[in-house]
Amino acid sequence: MKLQAFQTALHAIYPPQCILCRTGLDRDHALCGPCWRAMPFIDGPVCDCCGTPILTAGFAAANDICQTCQSHPRPWGQGRAALLYQGSARRLVLSFKHADRPDIATGAARWMARAARELVGPDTVLVPIPLHWRRRLSRRPIFWPLKPHR
Repeated sequence: MKLQAFQTALHAIYPPQCILCRTGLDRDHALCGPCWRAMPFIDGPVCDCCGTPILTAGFAAANDICQTCQSHPRPWGQGRAALLYQGSARRLVLSFKHADRPDIATGAARWMARAARELVGPDTVLVPIPLHWRRRLSRRPIFWPLKPHR
């Protein structure tokens, strides 16, 4: 009950906004309609190794591997991507990485979980890849107070 009261007070000060264009929304960590439609989500047949779309005329069978992964084998077995790295998705990723926007992580995590759901099982281990210490020094640490975005 106290958490709900705190969230209500927080929303009065910082109302929920689209994580891309900052348009007012009714919930946190989401996209507005126009930004959602512009987001290049990956759907359909994908490379079983890297998760990029496989553009074939017919249906892609299980375990299809793209030309890039065939010519340059990856050090992992399977992977998935939620978005194509272009347009709105590229802006979102760059905002998360370089513009001090940790609020993007919650929404993006849902999309990544949906993209990887067929790969995740009881014995799956997810490993975050830490930022190199030199790059970490050039970015603002996550424990500093967040400034409100306008």
